[in-house]
Amino acid sequence: MSHLLSPRRSACFNKLTFATGNVAAIFLALYIAFARNLERPYWAMFSVFIVAKPLAGAVRSKAVFRLVGTLVGASVAVFLVPPLVQSPELLCAAMAVWVGLCVCVAVLDRTPRNYVPTLAGYTVAIIAFSVVYNPVTVFDTAVSRVEEISLGIVCAALIHSLFFPRNTADELNDRLDTAITAITAWIDAAIREPNKADNAAAAQRLTQLMTNLHTAYTYIPYETSNVRRSTQLVRTLQNRLALLLPLFSNVQAGLAELTAADGINASVQAHMERAADIARRMGAARSAADLPGPIATSQLAFAGAGWAGQVEQATLVNLVELLNALRDCRLLAYAINGKRISFDAQLERDIKASAGHPFHVDRGLALQSGLAVAAAILIACAVWIGAAWPEGGVAVQFAAIGCSLFASMDNPAKLIRSAIFGIVVALPIGAVFEFAVLPRIDGFVSLALVLAPMLLLFSYMQTIPKLEGAALVLAITFSGSLALQQSYTSDFASFLNVNSAEIAGLLMAVVVNVVFRTIDPIRHALRISRKGWKEVGALARRRQLPDLRTWTMQMFDRHGMVTARVSTHQAVDRRVSASMDGLKDLRVGLDVAALITLSNTSDESERRALNNVLDAVADVYDAKAAGASSDHHEKLVTSIDDGLAQLSSRATDNSALKGITALVGLRLDLGSEVELHPAGALIV
Repeated sequence: MSHLLSPRRSACFNKLTFATGNVAAIFLALYIAFARNLERPYWAMFSVFIVAKPLAGAVRSKAVFRLVGTLVGASVAVFLVPPLVQSPELLCAAMAVWVGLCVCVAVLDRTPRNYVPTLAGYTVAIIAFSVVYNPVTVFDTAVSRVEEISLGIVCAALIHSLFFPRNTADELNDRLDTAITAITAWIDAAIREPNKADNAAAAQRLTQLMTNLHTAYTYIPYETSNVRRSTQLVRTLQNRLALLLPLFSNVQAGLAELTAADGINASVQAHMERAADIARRMGAARSAADLPGPIATSQLAFAGAGWAGQVEQATLVNLVELLNALRDCRLLAYAINGKRISFDAQLERDIKASAGHPFHVDRGLALQSGLAVAAAILIACAVWIGAAWPEGGVAVQFAAIGCSLFASMDNPAKLIRSAIFGIVVALPIGAVFEFAVLPRIDGFVSLALVLAPMLLLFSYMQTIPKLEGAALVLAITFSGSLALQQSYTSDFASFLNVNSAEIAGLLMAVVVNVVFRTIDPIRHALRISRKGWKEVGALARRRQLPDLRTWTMQMFDRHGMVTARVSTHQAVDRRVSASMDGLKDLRVGLDVAALITLSNTSDESERRALNNVLDAVADVYDAKAAGASSDHHEKLVTSIDDGLAQLSSRATDNSALKGITALVGLRLDLGSEVELHPAGALIV
């Protein structure tokens, strides 16, 4: 039994305890709602499902955001309904503007905080359009909504914090173990089969892993366990994680180049074997004391000469930086987990200098999303008023909800259709319980017994990533169709009309999103990539370093967004796909930053040579961002070769070695003329 209570419990046990705890939270919320005679206990019921997450910190963060969003939305509803209720057109217009504005703000904020404006938007629609026939109850309805939502939130946060809570830091350490294990396995494979070192699939898996890690770190501030909530530690760890893939792929490129030439020599082979051993030790380490010390580039021995020797140098320098970045990740993870860690001077400086990392924002997408939800609300209101439809308000509510929840997706209509399918599946189940089961029971205990199997099923489905969305739709539809209240009332006509209105509202959302918001994923990926190309060109052109940590995080974020879209698209032109290599753009940007740093301390001849390289890189990326074919290939290659010649005379100097590493990286990434000719005509 002791192994079940250890911090690293089995996956099956974690799922079962989460599902059991979730059902307990639902019954606690229902019991209190019935005891306090609240008007709509089912609001508290499905609020538990909405905030439920496997990690305790994630539950608390979503609970806070849902509570704040509900309070804001309820307040705005109370403010808008009384003066506008006698002018339906003005009320509908005000609702459309408010919800559209909230959706626009939510799409611009790509952190979990975006749940606040999302909920603030459609909460107004839920409250306002449910009281238009009796506006004097708007305040009572708003208070009731806040009470019942808050009850569900508090119960979920309480139970998931007390009943076998899953520590966010433990989860992060597990994922970091996975990342280190993956990189270790790649290094081993590169030694055994160097001709297969350029493994794009491995890089894609690591990209997804790192993106998941970044998301998970946002929940650290909401942990109640013994986890350090130092924002600076978390930000520094995120930055180190973002460096792993560029360094990883730089080593890949170097090994591929060496293999294609004369093969990997014994010196490089020996360094790779040592690196694999060090990475394995990092993977097995359970404390900072078990970690190997940092590696200095001065410990490297280079045997090659000429271009092959420079590639060898760059590959080994990148390998050392990769191992040191892995070590830093380990140390920072231990520190976040409450361990006392002594950092080296450079890492300590990076921690103190860490700042917030803004994500990539798409203002065009935000505006489109806001207009789409506003149009859906106005169309639904026109149908409601024009047809004198008694349940039309419900249709408007669900049009607003459907557009709001999926606003940030490339194809929200597809997801809304999936939600409609889930509702159609869940409604018959709810009808059986509502009209065949509930009339035969009496009392809370019997209610809990008959509901427990379905609630356990939905809760368990929430622990499976591929089923989480479906589980949420099924659970909310099931809870809403029961409409549990103090006393049982049976009205099949109302059940049918209300739920038909829900589906009708979502269908209107589908139509509007097909017109306003269907975006080809590849075109969207190209738009995101073009923003990155402009950033790289501007960095090379202005010769001034930005906050490199923030710049790196933004580029890595774009890479994750592009990869997610391209990987789901089956028929992508090879050249278009190759032109959207965000990882290569990030590597180029980091190499450019290294050359800018070196240029500031170089003599006149070196500075001139390095500036020529920077000008050539800027020309290439400016042309790429403009969607034009580049004719700067010869200039770029010549300037890189001149720069290498300038620095080779002092290759033993650490700063010059970094410059050679950056120039070799640029030569490998941009040296092929094919790479300089993206499918610019498709960039929109």
